[in-house]
Amino acid sequence: MGELTTYFKHIEKQTQIKDISAIVADSTLSFGVWDTKNFLVQAGTFGNFTKNVHQTLKKEIGDYPIKVLTNQTPFLLIETKQISENNRKGFFQHLTPDSLMDLSSIRDYSFNNQKTSLLFGVKNASLSTQKCGHLMAALGDVLLDMETANTMILHIENDTLSIVAKSNQKLCFVNQFQCRSQVDFLYYPELVAQQFNFDKKALTLHYTGRVGEDSNIVKLLQQYFHKVSPLIIEEKISDRKDFNLAHFQDLYLAQQCG
Repeated sequence: MGELTTYFKHIEKQTQIKDISAIVADSTLSFGVWDTKNFLVQAGTFGNFTKNVHQTLKKEIGDYPIKVLTNQTPFLLIETKQISENNRKGFFQHLTPDSLMDLSSIRDYSFNNQKTSLLFGVKNASLSTQKCGHLMAALGDVLLDMETANTMILHIENDTLSIVAKSNQKLCFVNQFQCRSQVDFLYYPELVAQQFNFDKKALTLHYTGRVGEDSNIVKLLQQYFHKVSPLIIEEKISDRKDFNLAHFQDLYLAQQCG
C-alpha cells in the first residue's frame, strides 16, 4: 500500500463516518475521512502508492463511499497560440515522451460553462473503475467563482506545482510543473504573470496543498507578489483547530466534486 503518514485522527466511533475523499497523484494517495456533520475527522497520505484506491482505503478505514480526484500529470489547459515560442519549453517541460501532445488528446471541457481547450492524461492511476475528476478542474471552478479579476491559485504537493490562472474573469491557464528547488516555485508563477501581462501589485495569488504560512516557499512568493494568501474554500472543515486548514482544501474539493 505504500508508507502511511497520518496527519490527525479524531474519529471516536466508526458510526461517525459518512464518506471518504481522496486525491491520487503520481506516487501518492492522500485521503480524508468525513463525519455525518461534514467535518474532516482524519487525514493521511500513502507515499510510494501503487495499489488500488478502493482496496487500500477499505482495508485502512472500512467500506464507505469514496470520492476521488486525480492530480496526475500531464494536465494542461491553454490556447497554445498564446504562448510565445521562447516560453514553450518552460511551459511544456513536464510532458513525458509517452504522453506527447497531439490533436486526439484535446477535448472540450466545461469550467462553469466556459468552453476551452483541455489537454490532460491520467497515467496508470491505480484507480480501477473508479470515476474521478481532476483536481485542477475543480480548482478552476473555484477560481472562476472568485470576484477578483486577475488571480492565480498555486497548488503545492512535494516537488509538484500546479497553477490555475484567470485573466479578466476568464480562465486562461492551467498547468503543472516539477520543481527542483524552492526558487522554481517562484519562477513558474513569475513566468505566467509575465506571459499574461499581469500587474504583480494588483494580482491576487492564493496557495494551497502541502504548504503553510510559515513555509519558505510562501515567504519567497511574498517577496515578489503583493497579494499572497492561503486558499480557504471551507472554513469549518473540522471543529478541531490543531492543523492548518489550507493543507486540506483539496480533500474538501474531492468530497464535493469527486
